[in-house]
Amino acid sequence: MIYQLDGNWPGADRELKSVIDREPENVEFMLRLGVLHTERFTKAKSASEKKEASTEAAKWLEKVLDAQPENALASRALERIKQR
Repeated sequence: MIYQLDGNWPGADRELKSVIDREPENVEFMLRLGVLHTERFTKAKSASEKKEASTEAAKWLEKVLDAQPENALASRALERIKQR
């Protein structure tokens, strides 16, 4: 979370993915990755960065929704990136 608060997207991504590597079914960390990249998407300045962030966010948020179709946070975050 510290990396994310500092806007260090690569650092936050690396730390969250290290947990996913150890625990591939950890939905909480998949959600955190999706939210991280959703935030990155909303703060991105270039179109290419927005596209990259939205693609990464969608990947993780869809995995969360596959495991937990009722997950409101994942659903809202995915809706947010698809609206822009």
